[in-house]
Amino acid sequence: MMKDDSFNKYDVVVPNVRKNTRNRNTTYNKVSKPKKSSKTNILEEEDVVFSRAKKNTYRPKDRKLENLIEEINRNNYNVIEEETLDLPKKEPIIEEETLDLPRKELNIEEDTLDIPSKEEDEEVLDIHNDNQRKVFVNPETMVLPNYNNELKELEKKIESQPIAHKVVKKKKYRIRKRAVVLLLFILLLIVGGIVALVLHNKHLKELEEERIRKENYIKEVNSHYSNLVRANKDTTLYKKVNNNYQVSGMLYKDNVINIKKEDYNENTKYFYSEDMDLYVSYADVDPNKEEVIKNDRYKKYIPFNENIVTKDEYIMYHQDGNKYYKLSESKEYPIIIKMSDKYYFEFQNELVYVMKDDVKETKKADNTKLKPVTEVPVLNYHHIYDPKEKTCNQSICMTTTRYREHIKWFKDNNILDLTMKEFDMFMNNQIRLPKSVLVTHDDGWMRQNAIKIIDEEKFHATYFLVTSWYLPIESEYMEYHSHSHNMHNQGECKTGQGGGIQCLSEKKIQDDLKKSREILNNTTYFCYPFYEYNDYSITQLKKAGFTMAFIGGQRAAKPSDNHFKIPRYVIYSWTTTSTLKTYFK
Repeated sequence: MMKDDSFNKYDVVVPNVRKNTRNRNTTYNKVSKPKKSSKTNILEEEDVVFSRAKKNTYRPKDRKLENLIEEINRNNYNVIEEETLDLPKKEPIIEEETLDLPRKELNIEEDTLDIPSKEEDEEVLDIHNDNQRKVFVNPETMVLPNYNNELKELEKKIESQPIAHKVVKKKKYRIRKRAVVLLLFILLLIVGGIVALVLHNKHLKELEEERIRKENYIKEVNSHYSNLVRANKDTTLYKKVNNNYQVSGMLYKDNVINIKKEDYNENTKYFYSEDMDLYVSYADVDPNKEEVIKNDRYKKYIPFNENIVTKDEYIMYHQDGNKYYKLSESKEYPIIIKMSDKYYFEFQNELVYVMKDDVKETKKADNTKLKPVTEVPVLNYHHIYDPKEKTCNQSICMTTTRYREHIKWFKDNNILDLTMKEFDMFMNNQIRLPKSVLVTHDDGWMRQNAIKIIDEEKFHATYFLVTSWYLPIESEYMEYHSHSHNMHNQGECKTGQGGGIQCLSEKKIQDDLKKSREILNNTTYFCYPFYEYNDYSITQLKKAGFTMAFIGGQRAAKPSDNHFKIPRYVIYSWTTTSTLKTYFK
């Protein structure tokens, strides 16, 4: 067996071809990659005439085709025996070197070719003999028609395998693409790192700003805190219900309230008043810098066994009449003082009141078991003198030593020292009192001695001054009321010692009383000169604006007594504490 050298350059295996019985004009599809064929498929007819070589139009693509054809031949026919080809034993028509020759030097009969001159992709080899078959040859494959299917596959393989320079180009493209991707990745890492660093620094800055903000906020909150705070405006009060703050009233400006000490933080908005069980905005209050003096004398009173029930909204007032709170929830309070138009009760360790119009109802209650007194002794002192400085031989004179003994005896026996206002409320059944006393003094002579002892013992008392003779001396515990301006003169009237209020003209009396009241802060309490009075004098007092007047009588005062004839015990120089004891039941 010999290997035919004619297949070195354009080896094409041509199978046995049956005589074409089809129409001569039948056109075959373009070639594709040939399938593997058996050794029996041998070349039986004349050699393939390579039109491109004839036309000297050999292209790189032809080289690719050539290589693939060779590959097919090598795969299918490693060795081709001479007898299987049924070909003349002669040299191949086309020598290897003929591919490089011009068309005229090719050993190819021109009449064997029927090739269109222009259309490169539609060259056809036409064999005219009847005994020969007509073959349409693809100029790029140059194989016989019976290899049509194999050539189709071959063409597909050609198209699927790019030529070398395209492979190189594609490889370079891939390398460039990878380099670009790597560069973009590195740039992305750098940019991402920069952005992350910027964001991190920004986050740290925000954290620091937030920390500073929280610290400043907490400092701001604490700057408003103290145990006692004062409202810097009329501010809203809140009640906490299910962690929600609901409006529950108002705290009026300049009022002072207690605040519970807590660890305040950046979420703090309100201070809590445990006494009220209400909240107030921290910004609406300031630490109280003024001394707060609360009058707790009401704690010595005996409350009524009766409560008030407020309306759903009401205003609370201080004793001085200033507004304290406006609350939006009905409450019940024990009554301590009952006035004609208001009720007093204890609130936050202070005596406050609401107007009667804000009270829905009153009802019985069991607030205390203590029994109040039904009468109060009113004592009448005159001249308190110091024997080391002066002498006084009148029966109504008392030494400073004995006077102090009396005051201490009252205190030691828990006898409440009444103010004139408290006594007035007792006489009007507005207050219930424990064992009490009202200490009064007439005229004003040597009053400094009594005032000194009263202030030292911190005991409340009253001076009825004749204001044309004596003026008030400042005192915390001694209060001053009228003994007329200048009607304490004997003989002005014919009855008794002749105090002028019994008979002077109305104009003189009114002028006198008006002047006295002006000096004594418009007092409404009066003491008759020489204990003398009549209906005319009582009428003049009422007309002048007085509400209560005192006489002698040597008995305790009761609410049922005429308020312009309040009896008093006259105290003499010989009156001892044993005598005082008899005045109290």
